[in-house]
Amino acid sequence: MNGFNEEVFIPEKIRSGANIPVKVSEVDLKAAESIKEMQPVYYNSTSKEFTIKSENGELYGFSAVASEVSEENISKTQIPVYLSGEFYKSSVKDVLANEEDVNALAILARKLGIFLE
Repeated sequence: MNGFNEEVFIPEKIRSGANIPVKVSEVDLKAAESIKEMQPVYYNSTSKEFTIKSENGELYGFSAVASEVSEENISKTQIPVYLSGEFYKSSVKDVLANEEDVNALAILARKLGIFLE
């Protein structure tokens, strides 16, 4: 065992086109599930890590690796998403790097049982 769950795929409801697999460790999932809804999540596309900032300001980090995210196609570093199931594209339009970064967030959210529309 390498400590990672099975590969998870984005449902067509979220994204059309080819599915991107991602591996998320069980420890990371437990940390993510313990955070309350509506807490912002930041995806750093350089380190490929997600960070949640809690109400008291503490940072919780966890990571996921999307197979099609590479250094060459990343232009920005952080993308906020809220764990209520709604992705606020309009408020982050200036920091959206590309579809792959958004999909990496969608994969993680789906693993947590959240659908990003």
